Amino acid sequence: MQDRRRYLVTALERIMQTYPTDMEEEKTMLMLAMLLAKKVADHTPSLLRDVFRTTVNFINQNLFTYVRNLVRNVRTSDVSSMVFH
Repeated sequence: MQDRRRYLVTALERIMQTYPTDMEEEKTMLMLAMLLAKKVADHTPSLLRDVFRTTVNFINQNLFTYVRNLVRNVRTSDVSSMVFH
């Protein structure tokens, strides 16, 4: 499991070097981690469970605060949009 996480981190670091810098780093990492997991699952469905678990663990360990803030912002905007409509 640790090897898969290391491979994921290495792949993300390489991709991040070529990605546009006008987007938040956390947002870019989250999006790329999910896209990589999807690509692996599309090409090798038998790895879906392991890839999913590795990706979720990576997100929990590295991007948890960012994801939590995204959820809070979505909830706040949902409440705001209900109030104004």
